[in-house]
Amino acid sequence: MKPQNRTISGLAIFAVAVLPVIGLAVMMSGQEAPAQRRGLPDDWTHHHLVFSNPGTAAEALAHGRLAQWYKIVNSPRYMMHQAKRNPAQQALAAAPDFATLAGRLSAPIGDRWPIQRPPVRTPRETLKRDWSMDLGAGTVGAGQYPAKYSFNTTAEALCSNSSTPDYVVYNTGKAGVSGSQANIIAYENIYSGCPSVSGASTTVPLVYWSYYTGTGTAATSPVLSGDGTKVAFIETPTSGAATLRILKWVGGQGTDYNQPIASQNSYTNTTAGASSNTAWSTCPSGQSCMISVTFQTELNPDTTSPPWYDYASDTVYVGDSNGYLHEITGVFNGTPGEVTTSPWPVAVQTAYALTGPVFDDSKSLIFVGSSIADGYLQSVNSNTGAVLSSIAIAEAGGLGINDAPLVDPVASTVYAFVDKYTDGTNAAVLQFAETSITTLTPIHEHLGSSNSIPIYSGNFDNEYYTSTTGTGNLWVCGNPGGSPTLYAVPVTSTNMSAAKAGPVVSNSTTTCSPVTEFCTTTTGIACSAGTDTSTTPPQHDYIFVSPQTQSGTAIQSCTADKGCVLSYTIATTPAATYSGSGAFPGGASGMVVDTQNTTVSGTLQLYFGILGSTSCSGTSSAGSGTGGCAIQASQTLP
Repeated sequence: MKPQNRTISGLAIFAVAVLPVIGLAVMMSGQEAPAQRRGLPDDWTHHHLVFSNPGTAAEALAHGRLAQWYKIVNSPRYMMHQAKRNPAQQALAAAPDFATLAGRLSAPIGDRWPIQRPPVRTPRETLKRDWSMDLGAGTVGAGQYPAKYSFNTTAEALCSNSSTPDYVVYNTGKAGVSGSQANIIAYENIYSGCPSVSGASTTVPLVYWSYYTGTGTAATSPVLSGDGTKVAFIETPTSGAATLRILKWVGGQGTDYNQPIASQNSYTNTTAGASSNTAWSTCPSGQSCMISVTFQTELNPDTTSPPWYDYASDTVYVGDSNGYLHEITGVFNGTPGEVTTSPWPVAVQTAYALTGPVFDDSKSLIFVGSSIADGYLQSVNSNTGAVLSSIAIAEAGGLGINDAPLVDPVASTVYAFVDKYTDGTNAAVLQFAETSITTLTPIHEHLGSSNSIPIYSGNFDNEYYTSTTGTGNLWVCGNPGGSPTLYAVPVTSTNMSAAKAGPVVSNSTTTCSPVTEFCTTTTGIACSAGTDTSTTPPQHDYIFVSPQTQSGTAIQSCTADKGCVLSYTIATTPAATYSGSGAFPGGASGMVVDTQNTTVSGTLQLYFGILGSTSCSGTSSAGSGTGGCAIQASQTLP
């Protein structure tokens, strides 16, 4: 069992005791001087643990939830959530001491942290599709995501002329082959406004690094360290146990998907605490290193559950294809090893593959689903390993739960998405209270008829994220039994009401990608409450979704007989207005989005992989070929 003191970047965060002594007292112990965080990671995990507006400390105190409020607003993920949606806000500062906190009791959420406004810039012209790079006939995977790191969220976006350029990482979904097929690859110089590079005719993007890590396949999403210097992902062989690969990369190593290199130093670790394990401090300065931890006791593969990284405890949680949840500690900053002492690994629902786990550290609960028909949503206590299960929420004949849950620690709610709910043959979204998933029949809303086609996660709109009462809309692509449709599910506090059918996104019976949302003002200033506005600067709340195919009759300017990425702006009503689209064979994987940074043209973009195969344009001699391309595309016109 892990100690309760958790360290992140030199900051030790200890338990907070709240004492009602003449108003308020907050006691902290052991706080060290914080280290300055350099940038912002964005990977699949940040699309599944999200935060509505927690309000002010004074409001939390008035409602008797100050301790919980303090945990949330000082958690690494909440700070990252704030920094992504408002990079001008110094949300990555350290937890305030009592005097600072007391002085901010009545401050609105935007004033809790020092604000440094960037210069207002002229809105950029709409950019068309930007680049595509061959991954080598593999794909990122349906429902999986690339990962992006932005080294500076408050100043300029960084290109290859920086010692620390922004970059984006893609798993290739292809079995690694030494010298000819990478398992994982990253691109730099990713913005159209980046400077030219001597000797190259086309320089956006450039291959940053490319690694062969083994003969297995990286079929699920990677995760990034908080400082952006390491990446972790699951590699699964054709038979046998999956391995967590943890890679400290070096820029310039490997020149394309078909010209990867092996890391300069490779280590194999086993169980946590084993004397033979290698610590990261052993890695020679300036060299690449890879530490591998293969599942130790339950020797199962994993092709559906990406790793979840907890920044505070330096721990990865990951499921496997036989229903076990694994814990690996010391992942990016210590000595990696799998915990095998009771209760780990935890038998969640044996014999069935698990989704990605979602960890709410403010409640020490991990939420995960299973692919079994008649499947359940489960919570696992990270301290005791205790498993709680909901009632069966997936109907026999369906696919079970195909995507990780969506969790909001502020509202203490968790959402699951199923292609067939147990009350009939309808696709549905279900809402649970985090701490009582076993005691209540979940609130549910139907999303159209079903045809055993996967439903992936939805996302909230800016109205929800800025509301202090958890009021807004959950947007999800449903109705897979007929024509996939974008639904808005109104949410008020902790209740859902009937889903409202919006635009049809395909005339084919097909799967949609997870829904991605991002609100932008194009100037770097955070969106205010609501969605689309005519204020100065104007703000646009975008929804992105991708059906895997279209019928012979195209919808919304999509190309017939191909997959498509569709962009909509959304309004509070709720309503979705078509913004733009682009044809992508097979449709798109999960999508990540640039931060609000607008200081280099070509930012505010989408990153994803296509699920089909097509000709990838590449840049100069790299990235050209036919396969499941890595894509950058604009938000307004993919």
